Amino acid sequence: MMISASIPALANARRSNTLWTRLCSMLFALLLLASVGEGHAAGSACPKMPQMSPEMGIISRYYGPSVDATFSTMNPKAVAEQKPVRTRIGGPVVALNRLAAQYAEAESAGRAQVGECITNLVHEMARTDYLGEPRSREDRYFRDWLMVAVLANLLGLDEAQLEGVLDSPTRAWIKQAADASNAFFQSQPVDNHYYWSGLSLVLSAAVLKDRSIEEAGQRVLSRGLAQVTQQGLLPAEVARGKRATHYHLFAAIPLAAMQQVAGNSEQVAPLSRLTRTLLVDLRDGTGGPIAKVAGPQLPSESLPGLPLLANYLSNDPELRNAYQAIIAKQSDHFFFLGGSVKRFESALEKSRQRLRAREAG
Repeated sequence: MMISASIPALANARRSNTLWTRLCSMLFALLLLASVGEGHAAGSACPKMPQMSPEMGIISRYYGPSVDATFSTMNPKAVAEQKPVRTRIGGPVVALNRLAAQYAEAESAGRAQVGECITNLVHEMARTDYLGEPRSREDRYFRDWLMVAVLANLLGLDEAQLEGVLDSPTRAWIKQAADASNAFFQSQPVDNHYYWSGLSLVLSAAVLKDRSIEEAGQRVLSRGLAQVTQQGLLPAEVARGKRATHYHLFAAIPLAAMQQVAGNSEQVAPLSRLTRTLLVDLRDGTGGPIAKVAGPQLPSESLPGLPLLANYLSNDPELRNAYQAIIAKQSDHFFFLGGSVKRFESALEKSRQRLRAREAG
């Protein structure tokens, strides 16, 4: 009796387990499809569109002059408060950097789908007027950094794909950001922020093939290189105290990039002086020219961008060895350069080609 009574129960249990297994399998399949749609540019799926809006909300993370007149000491409270803000604002560029990396690594046949995802993302930036309402100086600084990354990644696209991205709203969005940056910096100090604005102008000019924007970028480059002293110093960056070496490098990166795209041979000499001074300081720590006038230095977070100064190295074997020793320890990642220094260097070459093609036309 016990056996016969248990047989229907066992059958029911088996049917229940079979149904449960099928339900679990269906649920797993749905979750797999969702994960592909949200995380990868695979098949017909693009990553989930990140949040974006015109509003920003960037403030300085440094203590002001009442605590540190050199603006070189981080305020832990401001750092904590800004972390979610900068993560939100930078989210669309993080997504674009990832897609650009996938695009660069894809075979020719696989690039079209990733390119479509890039197109959709950039069109959404234009549609929402992403970064379009800066209110503070820091908002404007941050916008230029992010626009450099956006523009560099666009320049990494094949020519046909790039032209497909550049519909009328996207062109207008890029030009509006360039014009606003150019207007704002007319009344600002000549320092690293100004140079990054200039780089955003030069790359905007290359993307849009716009002569007036290119000329504005060239003016930034000329004014910037005029700041380099015979000792290879930038006075505005010396004023940053213990962060002076970092800001010399952070300033040299856009200056070098602009010169390589839109500059001339006469501009090599000041960049060579600046590069030499930087390498001596980076090699010697507290004993270089920058440290002698600004005091002991903190490490620079911009070292991955040092390869952009390779064209301005002297023949001094000690400095060349110092350069090689430094870059051997660095990754290729640089967020504001589109996520990759190597890809950014390719974007500079593409910029030169597009500007020359416009002149030839």
